[in-house]
Amino acid sequence: MRLRGFTAAAILVAGALTLQVPAGLAAPAYGPRLILATGIGAGYDSNLLQYSDEQLQLFESGTRPDEFSIQTRDDAVWTPFLALTLEQRRSGSRRRSLRLRGDGDFHAKNSTADYHSVGAVWREGLGGGRRLQLSYYLLPNYYLRQLFDANAIVPYRGLSKYRRAELRLQIAGANWSQRLGHSGVLSGDYRFEHRRYNPAFDERTSGTSQAVGQFVFDRLPHHGNVLVNAGYRTCNARAGDTIDPASGSRVLNADVGYHGLVTRLAGSTELARRRGLQLNATIAYELETRDFTSAVPTDRYHYRRKDLLNAGEAEVRLGLRRHWTIRGTGRTEFNRAKLGVALPATSSGDAGSYRESQAALAIEWSGNLWRGDRAGNSGDEP
Repeated sequence: MRLRGFTAAAILVAGALTLQVPAGLAAPAYGPRLILATGIGAGYDSNLLQYSDEQLQLFESGTRPDEFSIQTRDDAVWTPFLALTLEQRRSGSRRRSLRLRGDGDFHAKNSTADYHSVGAVWREGLGGGRRLQLSYYLLPNYYLRQLFDANAIVPYRGLSKYRRAELRLQIAGANWSQRLGHSGVLSGDYRFEHRRYNPAFDERTSGTSQAVGQFVFDRLPHHGNVLVNAGYRTCNARAGDTIDPASGSRVLNADVGYHGLVTRLAGSTELARRRGLQLNATIAYELETRDFTSAVPTDRYHYRRKDLLNAGEAEVRLGLRRHWTIRGTGRTEFNRAKLGVALPATSSGDAGSYRESQAALAIEWSGNLWRGDRAGNSGDEP
């Protein structure tokens, strides 16, 4: 399942310019450079809030408008981005970089689902085919969908208790990779995700840990590579219970905690290369399982629930000269939710079984904004 101000970025870039060289690393062999990358994509999403078939039928019937805040089930999406990378090559294979990126999704008909995000990635090449990477990602305001709020107080009986569910997502990650001779690159990745929901759904606030091991065979013909990874993911939600102010009774909250496996298999190859043009293609398959941990039978939408997600991706990338890239991408995914108890698929607004397809075309540009000479002074060397 997906989750869909450069003031801080400027501060981080300025700070990176003053990073101290560890004593064990050699003096810079090349001057630093500041790289700008920007682009925009135009795409289509067939099911932007990942509703089930039954929920989509209910939406299109127009009989329960309080349960939906979208105008259409599908939409066109614009995805601009801007990134700055400060890179310092060192002697041998050592290289250090700090990358800052901001992007967003802007929908043609459903602006309620628009969002933006920022991220930072620090990479440190340690020589001998070893690399350390640290990352941070912030999605400050993401609209999930309308959900049923059992604790909502309404002035009149019969009024809707469906409320807007929004969250703030933060992800911190660490990755270590090591080249294994001529075979490929072995890496281990860990990340922690924190989702903070708005007060109406605070019980869904959660922390998620994910650990993944990965191997990339990258010495294949036609500059090809094959990626295989597998990992484990666990989510612990706040859940708990509250007291209904109207009746004084104890209300058990939904528990969205789960655990499960994540896997990905991908392959890339170069299709053609001629006079500054380079055409590459990538295909990938993902499998994810989720076993929900709710132990409360009255939490009917999560009690003994099991999900299975299958997803396929394809990308064709055309590099034009040194600075331009055109990308065409497609993704389709199917999530099958098996509930532990019989329940209407439209109940509570929660995500269940769904199908979603996406396609996009993007154009990107990247180039040097600034370069320094070997002594660290600004220069015009190519």
